[in-house]
Amino acid sequence: MSNFDSNALNITAELLGLSDVTVVGVCTNLSAHKIIISVKSTRKDVSCRICGRPTKKQGVGRELQLRHLPILGQETFIEITPRRGKCEYCEGGPTTTELLDGYEMNSKFTKPFEHHLLFELINSTVADVSRKEGVDYHTVEALIARYVETDIDYFNN
Repeated sequence: MSNFDSNALNITAELLGLSDVTVVGVCTNLSAHKIIISVKSTRKDVSCRICGRPTKKQGVGRELQLRHLPILGQETFIEITPRRGKCEYCEGGPTTTELLDGYEMNSKFTKPFEHHLLFELINSTVADVSRKEGVDYHTVEALIARYVETDIDYFNN
């Protein structure tokens, strides 16, 4: 893998469509058609998942590698290690892993990539999108279930 300075490539969080992060590095493997962009949170605190108050630092969670929109025809991944915090206000001192706006809990993709997959479904089948994007068929179906409203509400129009 070759390392490049992210400033030389001028990649910013805004360009990636992500908020509350800053780019700390870019790693490319052109023979594997893969770009990995390392980011870190710019948020001041980790908010408690129960009460929402700031928590006391409690280390970091596991490193996440999330599929993102392709750059220059290369598969692109966002790499982040979310911070953890322990709440001093809630009973039992629960811990919280930071969750940023750019991805959903337990997702393998960033929100911009999820929206890209949904957009690709226009005039295509789930199987087509799955093949074109190299994403599991059932994963695309799960995105549809999460984002697309299937019930019609005739009375609230």
